[in-house]
Amino acid sequence: MIPADDSFLRIFDNHREIMLMTEQETGRIIRANSAALKFYGYEEKILTGMTIRDLNTLESVAATDTGRSERADFPDYYRNIQRKADGSFSDVDVFSFHCESGGRKIICSIIFSLSAGKQLNGYKSEPEEILENIFKYSATGKAIVDKNKKFIEVNPAFTEIIGYTEEELRGKTFADITHPDDIGKGLELVGGLEAGKADFGTQEKRYIHKDGHIIWANVSISVIRGPEGKPKHIVAQIHDITDKKNIESLLEEGNNLYKTVVDLTENGIILQSRTGKILTWNKGAEKVFGLKESDAVGINALEGVWDCYYEDGSPYPPEEHPSMITFKTGKPCRGANMLVRNTVNDKFFWITINTSPLFRKGDDLPYAVAVSFTNITEQKKYLDELKRSEENFKLLVNNANEAIYVIQNRKIVFANRMSEKISGYTQSELIGTEITDIVNEFEVDNIYARHLKLLSGEIESDSYTIPIITKDRVRRTLLVNAVKIEYDGIPATLSLAADITARVQIQELSRSRLEIIEDSEGMPVKELIQKTIDEAERITDSRIGFFHFVNEDDRTITSQQWSTKTKEFYYLADSQEMHYPIEEADIRADCAREKKVKIYNEFDRQTNLKGLPKGHTALTRMLTVPVMRGGKAVAILGVGNKGIKYDEYDVTAVSHLADLAWDLTEKKISQEELKISENKLRKLNDEKDRFFSIIAHDLRSPFTAFLGITEIMSENIYNMTLQEIRQYLLRINSEASNLFNLLTNLLEWSMSQRNLKTVRKETINLRDIVKNSIEVMKENSERKEIKIDLSIPDDRTVYIDRSMFETVVRNLISNAIKYTKRGGSIRVFCSGSDNGYSEICVEDSGIGMDEETIQKVFNIAEKTKRKGTEGELSTGLGLPICKDLLEKNGGSISITSETDKGTKIFVTVPSGNEE
Repeated sequence: MIPADDSFLRIFDNHREIMLMTEQETGRIIRANSAALKFYGYEEKILTGMTIRDLNTLESVAATDTGRSERADFPDYYRNIQRKADGSFSDVDVFSFHCESGGRKIICSIIFSLSAGKQLNGYKSEPEEILENIFKYSATGKAIVDKNKKFIEVNPAFTEIIGYTEEELRGKTFADITHPDDIGKGLELVGGLEAGKADFGTQEKRYIHKDGHIIWANVSISVIRGPEGKPKHIVAQIHDITDKKNIESLLEEGNNLYKTVVDLTENGIILQSRTGKILTWNKGAEKVFGLKESDAVGINALEGVWDCYYEDGSPYPPEEHPSMITFKTGKPCRGANMLVRNTVNDKFFWITINTSPLFRKGDDLPYAVAVSFTNITEQKKYLDELKRSEENFKLLVNNANEAIYVIQNRKIVFANRMSEKISGYTQSELIGTEITDIVNEFEVDNIYARHLKLLSGEIESDSYTIPIITKDRVRRTLLVNAVKIEYDGIPATLSLAADITARVQIQELSRSRLEIIEDSEGMPVKELIQKTIDEAERITDSRIGFFHFVNEDDRTITSQQWSTKTKEFYYLADSQEMHYPIEEADIRADCAREKKVKIYNEFDRQTNLKGLPKGHTALTRMLTVPVMRGGKAVAILGVGNKGIKYDEYDVTAVSHLADLAWDLTEKKISQEELKISENKLRKLNDEKDRFFSIIAHDLRSPFTAFLGITEIMSENIYNMTLQEIRQYLLRINSEASNLFNLLTNLLEWSMSQRNLKTVRKETINLRDIVKNSIEVMKENSERKEIKIDLSIPDDRTVYIDRSMFETVVRNLISNAIKYTKRGGSIRVFCSGSDNGYSEICVEDSGIGMDEETIQKVFNIAEKTKRKGTEGELSTGLGLPICKDLLEKNGGSISITSETDKGTKIFVTVPSGNEE
């Protein structure tokens, strides 16, 4: 806050420019200098009794409310037409700033006359003519339709958007040019407005251009009503958002990282299309121009919506903007300074702009331009202060947000705190150091040449980027703006440096990712992986690189590929596609073992590290990144022997490239596996044919027995005792039972494999269905004197296909009886429930199975040929059918067994009723 002391008031009263003091709260004029009295033609007593609103003929944001400024001592600005005492009018520019006098907050304004006697009656003031000009010259498409929805009038912007002339549109309706899918919602919005549900409405919809292509537009609609309140006309404003819609999908993929970085930077970053439309807009741009991204995207920057000025105050034509120069030449622009206006807060900012062209492969001209700019308003103020006092300079710049340093006689003689933060060296360490001690050695001559040009006056200012190495050996990129000054009376150069490392790195990473994706289409997996390693090696400036797979067992790794440079110059051991136990692998597998990024910046100081393969080049530094999927490390991408330390950017870059390589590799492997699965399917069909051949053989055995027994009985029936006849009938019954079970299982299997049996789940009582199956098998169990114990709660229910589950339970109990010796026992019970599932166990005291048999019983191709304890035959179909039917119902089956100690079969099925 500037104090209005006696010295200030003397300057105020005698200043040759028009000056007024007003109360901040009321806008009342409390002091006017002689130039103001002469300009307005009022006596001092009359003028100081008026308010600033009495002079202004137009509304002005800054007249009384300048408190919204981010910096109270930075001038507010507005343009107005003011009325003088003689009734004449004058165009004026008003610059205001805060003062304080006698404990009161006041506003001091400096006023510059622009029209010099120009009369207000020279302007067109009629409301109709003003509205006509607004309608005609608006950059937004505008249209008026009658109550029948037919066009009455459209402005040039609308005809340009839709492609039809005004004459061609007359007689048409919005429905005639609207995409068929969007006509309904448009009519719904208009109907609601006509019914009075709202005063206006907006929506996004599609139109069909005259040449047939689709146009996306943001439409604002309002209804004009007649004296009786009935709808008379409909007014529509159309904003073309086609470019925004087209670019949204492109920006969405891979844009999260970009948005994170660019929004964190203080610099403004904008992406602009060839048509001039803004495609993306970060928070740095929002701070300067006042527009949010949602409002800025889609605006055409060439239509003069921005107030931009050269440093000499002349307007900056859109066609001379650095972005348009880059579009025309295909070359970047650096260090263009301009004054721009914040359209929301009506404030001005100085910015320095850099542009970079974006090319598609094969194009000579860029399809878009990336614009970055730095708010140098504060720096400009600092430079003004420096011209008046070097002491003030030191005080102001020491806390600046950019590195500021002074070079004199080839050495740094001043450096602010940000220089210390960026370089890692303390201010005392920087003072007396030659700038080339921290600059990349290849840039030394270039930096001194620029320094000498400034000192000689050959150039007035300079802007360039330089790579530096920080004290902790990390590479950063700075954008430098330099001018000539005098420091302690001796010529020197003042440089302002912004750290643009993040921006440069994200551009480099994005370019690499795009190139890998584009090239991957026709690449074999190995070439794709090698290209990714080569890119990771290049971006991190490493000397070696490798990519390993972690096998599905999570216990072994496969040495998959090495970088081109590693294979050509460094690695001597032949370890490609070799398998290593992960616990015995060298340090390259540490990141997979620990499931986190590993950095070894001082490799020779590490202890307890596993060794490297024979022939491996010596390591000085190494960075390894695991590719994580489902909580497991599935691959490793590593780089090594960088000249300086690996930093966070290296981790980010390698991580993103590793994930990209894995995703692309998985896609390619999936395509290859699809071909393999086709071959496997053919093999399965062959196996099924062989299976049915085996079944046909098993079907013949019972019939052979029937024929033999019945032949014996037919020939000897009169000579046979009742006991002998009973024995033969028991054999026939046994064979018939086996045949029935075989046919039943064969039918179940056939229907399941051909998906002829539909799963119809229902909630059923578990005890009842198991009890029924036991009753069906009761005769078999009683014949072998086997006791079956049922221990399932009465209220336990399961959600499953009844028929399928009956087949499962029947097979399990039948097997238990078959393989349990006479006088044994079987127990069926609930062994537990959790997370919506119930587990049922069928336990027998039978002959059990060894581990090899357990591995085979669920595989139809592995017929076990196990007979029951009393010679009962086995088809080998029962348990495979159980497994298949349970899986179709969302269940599972497992076995625990020991030879001669019995078997436990566990069945898990959904509990209760599922929605």
